[in-house]
Amino acid sequence: MKTLIGLLLAAICIISAPLKAEALNKAELIDAISRDAKLTKYDSTKAVNAFIERVRITLQRGGTVDIVGLGIFSVETGPTGRMVRFQPAADLPGNLSTLPPEKPDSKVTQESCNIVLSPSSMTVNSGQGTGSIQVRASSSCAWIARSKSDWISIGAGQNGMGNGNITYIYQANPEASERTGYVEIAGKNYMVKQKSKITSSGKRPYL
Repeated sequence: MKTLIGLLLAAICIISAPLKAEALNKAELIDAISRDAKLTKYDSTKAVNAFIERVRITLQRGGTVDIVGLGIFSVETGPTGRMVRFQPAADLPGNLSTLPPEKPDSKVTQESCNIVLSPSSMTVNSGQGTGSIQVRASSSCAWIARSKSDWISIGAGQNGMGNGNITYIYQANPEASERTGYVEIAGKNYMVKQKSKITSSGKRPYL
């Protein structure tokens, strides 16, 4: 809790400071929070990842995230689909901005992390089950895993630094055809291909 409070206070100070406009990426935000809130870089990374994930889950459920002194995050349907909408607080400069959903980390971040996933993909049976992904990365590389498919959810090891393991859970395939889902880790897509359900004759509709 103290870590999250430190994160929010540091983030609000950084964003609302009346300085010249500047871009702040995730790594720089983690460094700033670590410095301003006097947290370790590891704790700052965990706090940022937890904050992002909690906002994402709340928005997916149709809720809003209202941070006093910063603004309100919500979801609306625009001309290109569902979008994340940010309404700045009254005491912040600038107009309403509409941003697309969370994007993968930049190419620079991917290259600096040099993340390797093992295996690179997996084919699973039609029933419900679990799988695991081994992450190999430099010790200073922070990463977060998120599902890009509604039938896949992340279990243990959702975020970490350096080497780690991720467990994911996949639901049974109710369709008579194969389907493909993805887990995104630091901008890299891990593919999960699930076989079709078995027909009453005991055979798959096709090979």
